[in-house]
Formats: sequence, C-alpha cells, structure tokens
Amino acid sequence: MYNRILLPALLKESVLVSGMKTKETRPQANRILITSLMVALYCPVATVSLAQEFLTAAEKSALEKEKKIDNRIKVYQAASARLSKLMQGALQEHDFARLEQGSENWVKLLSASLEDIEENVNRKKKSRALINFEIHLRRTILDMRGFKFKLPADQQNQFDSWLDRAEEAHKKMVGILFPG
Repeated sequence: MYNRILLPALLKESVLVSGMKTKETRPQANRILITSLMVALYCPVATVSLAQEFLTAAEKSALEKEKKIDNRIKVYQAASARLSKLMQGALQEHDFARLEQGSENWVKLLSASLEDIEENVNRKKKSRALINFEIHLRRTILDMRGFKFKLPADQQNQFDSWLDRAEEAHKKMVGILFPG
C-alpha cells in the first residue's frame, strides 16, 4: 500500500535522480529507479497483511521474516490456538465483550491465513503443517459448538455466524488438501 503512495513522489522528484550531476547519468538513474519500483510492486512475494490487530508483535515478526508457507502456517496455527483459548476463557468467565472481540479476531485470522495459504501453498504436495492446521481448526470448531449453549440466547446467533465463517475457512482448507 505504501508503494502506491510513494511511487508518484519518487518519480516526480527522486533524491537519486536529482542528485545526479550529469545529464548522461540521469536517464540511467531513472531506469534503475523505475525498474526497482516495478520489481517491488509486481514481483510475487509472500503477501501477509501485517497491520492486523489480532496478531501479537512476535507473531507479526515471525510472519514478516518467514518465507516458507509451512512455517507461516505454524504461526497461524499458534495464533489460532491462542485466540481459541482466549475465547474459551472468556466464555468460562462470562465475559461476553472479550468473547465477541476474540471471536471476531479469530475469524479475521482464519480468513487472512486462508488467503495466504491459497496464494502460496503447493497444491500437488500435501503440506504437513496445513494438515495439522486443518485438524486444529476442526477440533476448535467442535469445541466452540459445545460452548455455544453457555451463551445467552441473544448472543447465540452472532456466535453461530462466527462459527459458520470459521467452517467456511475450514472447508476451503480441506478443498486445498483434497481437491476434487
């Protein structure tokens, strides 16, 4: 996103371009600048949106550094486990505001992780990390279904919608693991 903001400013008056003393080196500097910007904008890299409030600083850092999708999936699984424990604790303490925030963050995490997985996972080879994440997700959804009846009746519909969105993400992961 910042590339779209900086690109016009860099092309308009670049420090690299304006610092050149001779006219012969300016076109070369322009080409270098434009080429490097094009590479930064269009080369496929791991697309992980790191401005998410549902990840801890350590999780964000691990996702930033990690290039392998299997290792990023492990980070997503750890974050999902953390959020599911937070939701279960909130349910046991009858802290429904914390449960709502945790559930919303959990669903956002699942959709962000699914987006990253769909873009970067090798569909021909079954990823062990993805299999473990799918198992974790299936178990967590089943556990959450059991906790639903501890909620007040007016909050059960909202909780059902979160679980439905989590099940959609789970089905897509199963579809990635077992296409067809």
